[in-house]
Amino acid sequence: MVVALDGSATGEFDASSGSVTLTTVNSADEIVVSVQIAGAATVSSVTSSQVAFTQRTRKTNSASLGLETWYGGWSASGSLVITVALSTSAAFTVEAVGISGLPQGAVWDANASLPKSATGSSTAPNTGSGSTTTTVTFLLASVAAVSGATQNITTQNNVFGSAATARFKNDTGLTAADVFGGLQYRVSITAQSNKASSAVLALSASWAILEDAVAGYTATPPPPPPPSTTVQAAEFAKFPGAVGSATSTLEFPPGQGY
Repeated sequence: MVVALDGSATGEFDASSGSVTLTTVNSADEIVVSVQIAGAATVSSVTSSQVAFTQRTRKTNSASLGLETWYGGWSASGSLVITVALSTSAAFTVEAVGISGLPQGAVWDANASLPKSATGSSTAPNTGSGSTTTTVTFLLASVAAVSGATQNITTQNNVFGSAATARFKNDTGLTAADVFGGLQYRVSITAQSNKASSAVLALSASWAILEDAVAGYTATPPPPPPPSTTVQAAEFAKFPGAVGSATSTLEFPPGQGY
């Protein structure tokens, strides 16, 4: 199977948590979630009933914004509800993508330059040069900006030095103090050497930008189900020679046995 995008979802929130629904077609996908946050709040968790998510990285620009990446493997396909919870209420945006066709193995490219990130204040976020070691990778770049006015992240973007295949962004803004975020990607079939990712903002703003490369798929087990409210201790079937055909079931409260 060829490495490819397998569904995307975006969301824009001003709260302590928010959910997006990602729909995929193929099984054995790596799910990557990019979160951009206004202010000093951090991501407390990224959860789903089917995927256990792990933080890849967090980048901040002083106390003005944060940019985080989370990921997890999903062995099934269909609709996946992903909930992002923050340490405190804040304006934040979410972009989630499914990546199909990856080989089994370590999720992230092992090159020492990755993840490559930078911060600044201008109209031209740029990561600086990063490299990959793996030949076939799903390259991505995410950007966050806080400007105090309705922002726009334009389509003049690149990922590891070449034009992005597609972009997913939230830049309409719920308020003027919101964070504006975007995730862009392309698939590469050659290793990258000292190449930067960039974006263009309509207005000068404080920003953070990150480039990284997904190289493999490793399934992670979903969170365990909640414990039962009762524990079945034993079930007794009919005894030979017993009168009648009753079956008895004994149950004890959790933590108690016989």
